[in-house]
Amino acid sequence: MKDLTLKEFEQIKNNKGVVIVDFYTTWCGDCHMMKPVFDNLANEYEPKGVNFVTVDAEKNSIFQTSGGYDVLKVPTFIVFKDGKEVDRGVEYQPIDLMKEWLDKAL
Repeated sequence: MKDLTLKEFEQIKNNKGVVIVDFYTTWCGDCHMMKPVFDNLANEYEPKGVNFVTVDAEKNSIFQTSGGYDVLKVPTFIVFKDGKEVDRGVEYQPIDLMKEWLDKAL
C-alpha cells in the first residue's frame, strides 16, 4: 500500500487493473477506524492484483479541487477498474461490502 500525492494517484488509477483509493485526513476519527480494515483488505487482495493507495485529502487540497472525485467527506473509498470508477463508499464501510466491491471489479 502506498500513500500518494494526487498527481501520483492520477497516474496510477489510469493503469489497467483494479485500484482502490482511500481519501483520508489525519484528524478524521472514521479514517483511523478504517485503517486496519483497509490494511486487512490490502493483505488479502494485493496478492490478487488489486492496487491499494491512500491520498491525504487535506494535504493534497482535494476539497478545493474539481478533479472529478467529489470527495466531500472522509474517508472516501473509490474503486477504479481500468481507469473508470466502479464503486464508492463514504465514511465507515463494512469490510464485507468492500470485499463485494473488489470481487466484482476483479
